[in-house]
Amino acid sequence: MKALKDLNRIFLTISLITLTGAIALQAQNNYTTSGDGNWNENANWNGHSPGSVIGAGDEARVSNAMEFLGGNNSLTVEPQGTLIIEQGGSFVSPGNSKHLILVIEDGGTFVNNGDITAEEITVIGYFINNGDIDAEEIIIDGGTLENNGDIDDASQVTEINGGALLEPDDDVLPVELIAFDASSKGQAIELQWTTASEINNDYFTIERSTGDGNFHELGTVEGSGNTNQVIHYTFTDHGYTPGATAYYRVKQTDYDGTFSYSWVVDVSIESNMTANVFPSPAISGEPVTVHTSLDNAAVGIYNMQGQLIRSFTPGQNHTEISTSDLEPGTYIIRIASPNNEQQVSKKLMVK
Repeated sequence: MKALKDLNRIFLTISLITLTGAIALQAQNNYTTSGDGNWNENANWNGHSPGSVIGAGDEARVSNAMEFLGGNNSLTVEPQGTLIIEQGGSFVSPGNSKHLILVIEDGGTFVNNGDITAEEITVIGYFINNGDIDAEEIIIDGGTLENNGDIDDASQVTEINGGALLEPDDDVLPVELIAFDASSKGQAIELQWTTASEINNDYFTIERSTGDGNFHELGTVEGSGNTNQVIHYTFTDHGYTPGATAYYRVKQTDYDGTFSYSWVVDVSIESNMTANVFPSPAISGEPVTVHTSLDNAAVGIYNMQGQLIRSFTPGQNHTEISTSDLEPGTYIIRIASPNNEQQVSKKLMVK
């Protein structure tokens, strides 16, 4: 293994910070090193240094030996950001510098195809190693280290809190999905997902559900076939109904027709329409009043399995509905504008 033995060891902490919600993909900036030296000097980059933050949609590629000089020696890769150490590239630190702290946020990606020399590496999220690691101790703390390269035999590897070290002999998924998010973009929903590697990947199918358990196809995005590169994908749903919670998943299909699903993400945009349902809780048989800010809104009563029990259009902004045919339990009242552009859901409890 090629190790940077002539360099002082650095303390490297790789952390993925779980974020709630989704981050919209921003304009992409591409950074590429042009020479060895200080990370923060623009002269060592084709353009300028990314600084201490690789933002959403940005990508930094390191093909040289970069030193982190001065400051707190911290670097953050934000969601949808990518940091790649190319073959021949490395992270190094001179003896008088502080310990390097590398933070990879949830949805961000770090791939090592070069060399890392460290005193300690802590993996809380996802770290893909296709190169060489020389560390006294590697602590996989609840995260995953996918090792397709070489870890020095003297390195002590510890797995805690459900952390896992994946070696080449482990089962390999056709597509390694490492991020999937949804966020509002005006009145539309933008989906972003990232793959770390793909094998025989033909295409992705984007599906949406309104919470009734049924997913419907929205469109497809071409896959990248076979690749070990990090790939970012996006898809915009212009048919979303503001005010409703939408659920999305991505179906991945191989060239041979086999497929698998991603996890499900949900998102909603606040509606201008308002509605009230009272009383709730209601006694079975007692009438319930539905009041909306719009006339001619469509009203539907659904059970918690998403099945429609009854629907009607009152013709005015308020109406009474009977609960005599409703068993005690919890129901969802969905009110939609006449053109179905806005939707509000309210919970009704029947005793």
